[in-house]
Amino acid sequence: MLMGNKQGMRNAAAGGPEYVSHTSAETSSGPVSLSIPSSLTAGDLLLILIGDDSGKYALYHSFVAGTSVPSGWTKFSEWGNGTSDSHIGVFYRIVDGSEGSSVNIDSVRRSDVFGFCVHITGANQTTPIAGASSSAILRSNALTIPGITGNESDLGLFLYGFDGGDGYPFSLTSSTGWTLREGIQTRNGGNGASGCFGTRDSGASSLNVTVDPSTSDGQVGVQIRIQ
Repeated sequence: MLMGNKQGMRNAAAGGPEYVSHTSAETSSGPVSLSIPSSLTAGDLLLILIGDDSGKYALYHSFVAGTSVPSGWTKFSEWGNGTSDSHIGVFYRIVDGSEGSSVNIDSVRRSDVFGFCVHITGANQTTPIAGASSSAILRSNALTIPGITGNESDLGLFLYGFDGGDGYPFSLTSSTGWTLREGIQTRNGGNGASGCFGTRDSGASSLNVTVDPSTSDGQVGVQIRIQ
């Protein structure tokens, strides 16, 4: 299922990167196909936030660009292991007019893959991702993802993956300043995968975010800063 743009805006007066919109998609088999958000301007930042149900393959798992991915995308990093039994990853590119209208991202498991394509303005065009927190991995209920310090004008973002579709829907607890942008599931029940992402007008100090799933199972999460 492919979903349309989700709109939102940071206060432009604050300066620095701003979340604009995102698209999302999921699949129970094969690569996931994400629409590129509209109203792009050269120099804007696009992020692909990806997740699947394959943490058990952590020793040789790697999110890879599908054959239809246009040139210009870079894999920032990926996170997950046998405890999370799920995996997440981040890709990015600077808009230059060659990004096309959609992008496919594949994974080793090739099943139960979900993703978000996020449009951000005002980011550094050379090093848009300032850094990532230590990943949080847990096999329990709520997962607290540690914060990361940075610049006052940075935009904070978290990505979260859950082992099964039954983690959806998600909520945020004890997470002042964070906005949950969207949660998603590939299938109902424990055989699928699910996840979510959110943003925060960060400020220089770090701030944890706690994601509360609908049931208890393996989870993985990370925060990144957009500068």
